[in-house]
Amino acid sequence: MPAAKHLAPLAVSIGLLAAAWAWHSASPSRPRSTPPPPGQRQVKPARSPGGSAGRSSPTRATESVGPWGVLQSYPVFIAAPDAILDLFAMPSEVTTWVFRGLSAAEVTAVLDRPGLPAEAAAELLDKRRWQVIGDEIRVSPSNAAVRSLPPDVRAGIYDVLARWEDNEFQHSPYDVSEGDVRAWLAGSHLPSHLIDAVARTAYPVGEAVCFSDLPLLVSLVTSDAEGRLLLKALSRTRTVILRVRLDGPDDTRKVGDYWGEGNANAKDFVPLLESVATNPEVRHLDLVHLLPPTARRLLYTFPQPAMALGGRYPDCHWTSLNFFRERPEPRLADSTGATMFTLENLRPGEPPFVYGDVLFLTDVEGRGVHSCVYLAADYVFTKNGANVLSPWVIMTLEDVRHRYGRRGPVEVKVFRR
Repeated sequence: MPAAKHLAPLAVSIGLLAAAWAWHSASPSRPRSTPPPPGQRQVKPARSPGGSAGRSSPTRATESVGPWGVLQSYPVFIAAPDAILDLFAMPSEVTTWVFRGLSAAEVTAVLDRPGLPAEAAAELLDKRRWQVIGDEIRVSPSNAAVRSLPPDVRAGIYDVLARWEDNEFQHSPYDVSEGDVRAWLAGSHLPSHLIDAVARTAYPVGEAVCFSDLPLLVSLVTSDAEGRLLLKALSRTRTVILRVRLDGPDDTRKVGDYWGEGNANAKDFVPLLESVATNPEVRHLDLVHLLPPTARRLLYTFPQPAMALGGRYPDCHWTSLNFFRERPEPRLADSTGATMFTLENLRPGEPPFVYGDVLFLTDVEGRGVHSCVYLAADYVFTKNGANVLSPWVIMTLEDVRHRYGRRGPVEVKVFRR
């Protein structure tokens, strides 16, 4: 099961960016590199469902107050359902590193790093153990050598391996939520020896923490059931459940006006808002009820196999551009169709963000790496990758920037209806 089918970030198509950013550059003003969210985000403990207030992350709840109302956030993890995991075979337990287009001396320089343990060095630098195929040099380290790499050595080697898609787990590593392996895997029911192995082999990528050694973990599983449990645990994706608090009838118009902007089903949720606002026994409404039909239907779910449009699953752009549509438009899965839709329906915008803004993230060279839809406070609606193990979730923009900026800074560009 390739890492790209787990949590792989998907680059924006060249066609979409070439057209969209050329148009954007022609506008008289451009967004700042770090756009602030509208309003003032207040963070304070709130009662967590089924638990006490103010517990340490990832169970801590927060409140954000602004034109959107009082928004309460509860961090949770969701994992891929068994029906999706059953589509995949267990990966190989053999680790192979592929260096493409590098000389033997250059590969030696990549591997021979300060801090490399002596036994691992003797193994990795022994050219008799290398396999040369055309312009490729393949190195297959033992599990002991992989396990022995210190985090900084692992990070340096894997940073080079990430250049080539052949190294699927380094090219598209697992992103460890909040940089805490044990918090990421807490509640996964994964045996402690496997959690310990992940913690030992996790490594820094910029400000993020990643994991790439799935073959090593596969070699440690003791049964088929444990192997399936491992794949499920590694599919865990951090998201948040958002609830709107209504303190009385006066909140109905404010909340309705904000979440009804551009929303074709606004007239449908107003009666629900009024009912909640006038019922003293109910003070909260899950945000999913206020979202447009497509987003409401997809949120917190994984793609169904039938959704593989033209051989690939919906990506971040399909998600962003279909946000307000009652029925998803198939052409938005194609880069040309997405480009035309962007040029026809969106224009460059400026901070502060407004509900429904499409936020494109670009790297220092202007290449797009992601898009998402602004909701409120610092929260966005997003899908991180065009694969079946990438769910539709709500994240903070800060977390999205952190995720896609792990190899360098990213800039947020605003496109608005």
